[in-house]
Amino acid sequence: MSWKDSRWTGIAVLLALGLLWEVAGRGAWVHKVLLPPLSAVLGTLYDITASGEIVRHLAVSLWRAAAGYAAAAVIGIGLGGALGYWRRGSGA
Repeated sequence: MSWKDSRWTGIAVLLALGLLWEVAGRGAWVHKVLLPPLSAVLGTLYDITASGEIVRHLAVSLWRAAAGYAAAAVIGIGLGGALGYWRRGSGA
């Protein structure tokens, strides 16, 4: 088994990315508003999960995603129907 097939390679890559994220967030590489440290993100995730507030946040996010998908589907189906109906539109 080569190092590419090892499970430990994947774990090491994830740990290295997490460490890089933490260092970039805590250092002066990236502003903390744009990239907060991983420890702050995980701490906030724990807090909103423990309080049950994450359910509300997930519901709002899923609603927005579904509404965007529905709007895109309606527009896409409408445009597709128009392009199929009028010959001039399909040649554009």
